[in-house]
Amino acid sequence: MTDSSTDVAPDTVDDGPRHRRGRKKAPVERDPSARDLRRLAERDRRAKGRRRIAWALVGAVALVTISVVVSVWWLERPAPEAAVPDPVPVAGEGESVLVKVVDGDVVVGAALAAAHPNGPDTMILFPAALSAIVPGYGTWDLAFAAEVDDPDLLALTLTNLLGARVDGTIEVPAAALAAALDGTELELPSPLLVEEGTDQVVAAAAGSSARPAATLQRILTEQGTDDQLSWMVRQGAVWQALVEAWQTDDSVVFEVIEASSGDVVVGRSVLESLAADEAGTVTAAQVESLDTFGTGAERYRLQVDDAAALVDERMAWLDLVVGERIRIEILNGTGEVGITAPIAAALVKDGYRIVRTDNADTLDFSETRVVGHTLDNQQSALAVQGLLGFGEVRIEQRQPSLVVDVTVIVGDDFS
Repeated sequence: MTDSSTDVAPDTVDDGPRHRRGRKKAPVERDPSARDLRRLAERDRRAKGRRRIAWALVGAVALVTISVVVSVWWLERPAPEAAVPDPVPVAGEGESVLVKVVDGDVVVGAALAAAHPNGPDTMILFPAALSAIVPGYGTWDLAFAAEVDDPDLLALTLTNLLGARVDGTIEVPAAALAAALDGTELELPSPLLVEEGTDQVVAAAAGSSARPAATLQRILTEQGTDDQLSWMVRQGAVWQALVEAWQTDDSVVFEVIEASSGDVVVGRSVLESLAADEAGTVTAAQVESLDTFGTGAERYRLQVDDAAALVDERMAWLDLVVGERIRIEILNGTGEVGITAPIAAALVKDGYRIVRTDNADTLDFSETRVVGHTLDNQQSALAVQGLLGFGEVRIEQRQPSLVVDVTVIVGDDFS
C-alpha cells in the first residue's frame, strides 16, 4: 500500500496564520500629497476669515456704542456760565432823532436825522410802505408801526432795520412846518398831481418858485397820483428848504420845534445842528420795489446790506454794535397776545436783530427756551439768557437754522 503523505520537518511547519491574527500592523508613514496640502490650506484660510469677521463685528458694536454715549453726553451736557455779553455795544458820539410828520393823527412822513460834532449831519427819509420786521409783531410796513398804539414802535422798527441808535422821537405837525416856511423858495423835482373827478390837476408845479403855506402843506400831506417814492422826494425838498431858510433866519427851526411834541430837547439839538451844517444833507433812502402780485399796493424793501452801508456812510457813530448783529427769532409759546413785544424791544436796544416773530408750534411752554443753533451760537444764546434774566439754554445740533442764530420761545415763566 502506497503512503501518499509527505513528512515535513518540524522546523519547517507553517504556523503563520495563527501568529498573524494576534499581531497589530504598524502605521504606514507616507508623504502628504498636493491635494492634501491644498485642503489643509483652505481649511486654515476659512478659519482665519471667520476670526477676522468676528473681531470686526465686535469692533463695530463697540464703536457704535461709544458714539451713542458721546453724542448723548455732548447734546445733553449742561451749558457753561455766560461770559462777556455778546454783542459789544458801540460807545458813539452825536445824537439822532426820529422825525414823524403828522397830519392830525396820521403819520405822513418819517425821517431819521443825525448830528455829530464833527459832521456832516444828515436826514434820511423813508417811505411809509417800506417793508420791515416790526419787533414783536412780524413783517409789516412803517405805516403799521406808526399806527400801533406805541409811540416808540416806529423808532424801534428803524433801529432794528438799520442797526442804528435812535435817541428820541418828535412829532412835527405838517401845518406848523408849512407855516414856518410860508413863501419860501422851494424847488420840486416833480409836480404834485391830484385827481379831481376824472382829471389830474397840478397842485404844485415842478421847478423853483415861492410856495405859500397851503401849498407846502399839500406837498407834505398828499401823495397825489405818483408813487410814494416821488412823494417822499417832494417831502425831502421841504426839509431841504428848512435847512436853507435857517441860514438867513434861525427862528424857523424854533417855530417848528415849539409846535412839536415828544423828545423836543434832542429834536431841537439835532435839527439846529443839521440846519447849521453847510455840508448837511437831506436824502431819501434807496429802496427797491416789491412785487405785490397785481394788487396795486405799494411795497418797498431796504436790503440788510444796504441798510448797514447807509448807516456806515452817513451816521457810523450811531452803530449799535461792532460787526454783524446776532439774528434772533422770537416765538410765542403761550398764546398770550403781545407777550413777545417787550422781549423784542429789549433785544433790539441791546444790539440784536429780530428777523422773525411768530407763534411756536405749540402754545403750552411753561418755561422759556433760548436755543442756539449749533455750538457756534452757544455763547450768543447764553448772552440772550443773561439779558432776559430767565429761560433754559439749549443747543440745536440736529436741524439748526441757516437764517437764525438764536431762537427765543417765550413761555409762561415770563409775565
